[in-house]
Amino acid sequence: MVHYLHKALFGINTISEFCSLQAFRSNPHLQVEMTSTNGTGIVHPLATLTAAARATVERQILDPIPASVEKYWNTCRDELSVTWDRKNLADPVQQYTYTQLYDLDRTKKFDPSKIVDVDLNQIAVRKPEYAFNWNDFGTIINSRTRPDTIATQSDGDKEAMRNTISIPLTEAYIRLVCDYANGVRDKAERAVGSTAPPRISCHCMLQSSWQPLRDAALARDPYATIAQQILTQQGITQQTFAEMDFLFLPHLRPDLDDAGGEHYTLLGFAPRQKYAFWINSAEPKTPSDDPDVDLPIQEYEAYMRDSLLAILFCLVPDHDERESWEVNLDYCGNEDKTLRKAVRQRDTYNCGAYVCTNALLLAFGYNLTSFDARDIDQFRKPRMFAELLNGGFSGLYQYDLIEFPAPRTDTDPSPSYDEAIEAREDWETGL
Repeated sequence: MVHYLHKALFGINTISEFCSLQAFRSNPHLQVEMTSTNGTGIVHPLATLTAAARATVERQILDPIPASVEKYWNTCRDELSVTWDRKNLADPVQQYTYTQLYDLDRTKKFDPSKIVDVDLNQIAVRKPEYAFNWNDFGTIINSRTRPDTIATQSDGDKEAMRNTISIPLTEAYIRLVCDYANGVRDKAERAVGSTAPPRISCHCMLQSSWQPLRDAALARDPYATIAQQILTQQGITQQTFAEMDFLFLPHLRPDLDDAGGEHYTLLGFAPRQKYAFWINSAEPKTPSDDPDVDLPIQEYEAYMRDSLLAILFCLVPDHDERESWEVNLDYCGNEDKTLRKAVRQRDTYNCGAYVCTNALLLAFGYNLTSFDARDIDQFRKPRMFAELLNGGFSGLYQYDLIEFPAPRTDTDPSPSYDEAIEAREDWETGL
């Protein structure tokens, strides 16, 4: 697939050349084409996939980006670092950060006084499926002040790093993941000559859609007009839901001081495997024994648990069938790293990147622990930057997928479902 990148991607070697980037961006005649031809986009059968082969497939999403795109990433990083820091010079922390930008640069090829600010309202990338300005798109790009990632540190300079990925970018990225996974799996599953409608393997509901659905279910009237309208708009029926591999519900918690600030997590359902999940990459390690700290966290966890139960109640109305579902809420909390079911983030700003990455891993059939925390800043975010510039998963970003296990067929009641219901003390029994 052909996609367009600015001519400024190529041959930028001096500081003076950075200053002309705005001119390049504003002049469409200076754009050039770059064609990617790598990738196969097949589904590997579980029966023939060795552990080594699986690891190779799963590491595709951590491959280094092309040198030309890396130059563009570095240029955007420099401009955005200066732009955000200049904007916040009234803040003593940011002012200190700005004055330290040059000193922190080991290459000594960076001088903030010679970098032109970016107009954060200017369109950064425009594709048929989405358009982002730099205020949104820039949040995926690491700050200039991030030190080199090493095994014992993935946070970088927490004071200097920008906020995590925006909710529009998060939702758009997961939708691109779903569209790609649906196409690849349909091609692998479809019988020759079949004219049957494609099976929806993965779907992403926007937070603005699934929260009203949750509220309708909590009102004990899941078949009210609003719930029916939401499900119809999403193209979800009980049958299409039952045939899905994953339904993703990304969630952004508002910036509440008493709850630890703005935070992204991933809720979802795996209907064919009959389990509901909530993946919180910043799951607290242990209670602090301070009610002012622990209570907001407990309330937040209860809200997410109840959201899963409410939406499950709406999508699986039969009580006996719903009782057989597993409810998984603890992915990153175990102190023993080898026992965690997902990677725990070791920083304060990458939760959005974790949500995007975890959704991709699940949709593609990869293990949730197939990467390390330090991979997010070093490999995943540059790769996401390149994938979005590319308009999705094609060409160089046409990743292979892995077959899912056979659907779960047992109907025995699930202890984890009963435990989740019992934890919901203010709900009536009988859900």
